[in-house]
Amino acid sequence: MENLQAARVAAVLFDVDADMLLSTAYFESRYTVDVVGPVVRGKTACGIMQPIMETKCVPQTLLEGYLIGAKHLQNWYRACRGNERCALLGYGGGYTLINACAEGPVMRERGGRDVDICTIPEVRLHRARWIKKERTKGSNS
Repeated sequence: MENLQAARVAAVLFDVDADMLLSTAYFESRYTVDVVGPVVRGKTACGIMQPIMETKCVPQTLLEGYLIGAKHLQNWYRACRGNERCALLGYGGGYTLINACAEGPVMRERGGRDVDICTIPEVRLHRARWIKKERTKGSNS
């Protein structure tokens, strides 16, 4: 419930979808506020939404994490002129990933198997739809 509340606040402030924020937080950290990703070229991703690679992680509250992630996602929507696929690729890997995915699949080892990371948008959208469905079960909205 705390994640939903924080995602809703961030979604309103940055005009992004709360279910997409929850989906992103699930994939980035499994809803863990203080998670620290692996070091890549001297930097690591920090926090529940892991939006930007940093040289050092600074502690964040749950709400701060969602606000930072929502702002980052909003910036990608702007950079991609509202194109959701582009924005989600940008969030996941910047212009490098956007450009690489324009050329074809980008395979990376994840959990012992090769995965096309260009499917990030579809995977996140699928999870966001599932979250919405689960949230609205039994309600009339």
